[in-house]
Amino acid sequence: MAIIACPNCGKSISSESVNCIHCSSPVSPINQNLATPQNQQQQVDSNQHSNQSKDSFSQDFTTFYKGDFKEILSTFFKNPIDGIRGIFININQNSQKTSLILYISVFLFYFIISYLFDSSLRDLEFSLFIKIAFLPILIMLIISTLSFVIKSIFGKADFKNELLTGGICGIPLALFLALLFVLKILSGNEIMSSVTSFSASNLEKSGMVFVLILLYILLMLINVFQQSLKASGTKDGASWYLSPISILLALYVSIKIFYELLF
Repeated sequence: MAIIACPNCGKSISSESVNCIHCSSPVSPINQNLATPQNQQQQVDSNQHSNQSKDSFSQDFTTFYKGDFKEILSTFFKNPIDGIRGIFININQNSQKTSLILYISVFLFYFIISYLFDSSLRDLEFSLFIKIAFLPILIMLIISTLSFVIKSIFGKADFKNELLTGGICGIPLALFLALLFVLKILSGNEIMSSVTSFSASNLEKSGMVFVLILLYILLMLINVFQQSLKASGTKDGASWYLSPISILLALYVSIKIFYELLF
């Protein structure tokens, strides 16, 4: 703050005054001119920081899918035991960015595929697709939370690092929807009826394929969780029993919350 002269009466007033305290004449133009250079510089710095953050994250996103994602995906399918465990053993600062990118990617994937899944669904409210896309994120977060709790009991745990456990679980969750989408294309509307009705005729058709896909994805999730526990030093016996329990619990709680939000 500085002392300036009123442009009308010439008496001393504060540079922050909007009107002169002596003659009530407006003095805001002077204040604006005095404050403009500093405010403009702050605004420029803020805009530059915002743009740099956006550019940095966009670059991280692109770099991840050009390099790290291919390596993770290759490890996931080619070396699902030692390879996945190695990912959790070698957690570093970049792993948090990897987790964030995986969460965002799964959310976008579910949102887009659920929209394309059935043309009749496109007439529904936009919020429904947001809720559908939120379901796998909820599962991933609960898996990360359970992993954090178990590791806290048996050893050291960092929740930021545990987000990677949920992030890697996003791969089979995305694969589940992708396989359902392919099955939907191949079988038409039969998959929709088979999901809601497990009659003998349905199970003989696409329903049986759906059940097999579900079991396959479930085993993948259990394996990821188990390798995460073993990477932290959890005993084999504990990880063997706790992994399927944790995954089933995460799925149950997530679906229950999802239906509460849906209805």
